[in-house]
Amino acid sequence: NAIEQGRVAGANMAGASLTRLRWGRYNVFTVQGLVCASLGVVEASGDGWQQQVTQSGERYRKLIFRDGCLAGAVLVGDISEAGALLGVMEKQAVARMAGEPDGGWATHALPFNVRWP
Repeated sequence: NAIEQGRVAGANMAGASLTRLRWGRYNVFTVQGLVCASLGVVEASGDGWQQQVTQSGERYRKLIFRDGCLAGAVLVGDISEAGALLGVMEKQAVARMAGEPDGGWATHALPFNVRWP
């Protein structure tokens, strides 16, 4: 997004050599007065993909998993978990690249469940 691109451009003007600061795609927007956030992959499809949906009143949360690791989310109504979920996706991506078998779950202490049951 534009904010992230500005941060990268500013860092590079100051002498850094960055291509991006955060992993994944994310958007925050409002529809019919409801705040929404989409992070990473928003639809599960194919082998190894699962989704977990919870809904309560005007609050909707869909978590997308690939091979047991968080790959994306859709939040509607309450997006307070968006930053933490994006952090989980970033840490898991790094952990998988480093070969950690648990996808990096041991590095997280979150006040809500984001594991695939």
